[in-house]
Amino acid sequence: MGYCLDANVFIQAHRTFYAFDIVPSFWNALIRHTQKGNICSAIAVFNELTANSNDELSKWAKTNKDLIFEEPDESVSSRYTQIVEYVIKNYETHWVNEFLDGADPWVIAHALAGRHTVVTQEMPKGEQRNAKKNLISGEIKLPNVCQFFRVPWMGLFELMRNLDIRI
Repeated sequence: MGYCLDANVFIQAHRTFYAFDIVPSFWNALIRHTQKGNICSAIAVFNELTANSNDELSKWAKTNKDLIFEEPDESVSSRYTQIVEYVIKNYETHWVNEFLDGADPWVIAHALAGRHTVVTQEMPKGEQRNAKKNLISGEIKLPNVCQFFRVPWMGLFELMRNLDIRI
């Protein structure tokens, strides 16, 4: 079992405490643990990190594309379909479209297929159903969908503790 990283893990690390010029050891640790088979991410995350950007994170992602970011196989695609069906049945259309436009469902699908833990900086939200439509209102949060599919999830600090990443 490994860890599948959400885009916001990379983005927040790059923009805050683990900037490339301040803590290069963090990024080296990610590479090292990817090489050991502990860490992966979805190609959809790569697409988010590199879309309309040529910053240092985008360059790093492009350099490490084949190492970290995985294309979906048949098992991942099958899990993705299950996730799509679930969110369509349970959430309001506007939020479904926004969720499916991003990498989150692919991160969950990779985690489901590979029996990984999702690593994200998102937190779950309390969900309530709209009485008229019988659909869950508001933005779809990755941890909520993970919980439905019984995919374990955690934050970056917990990952770092589990993998003994010291910087």
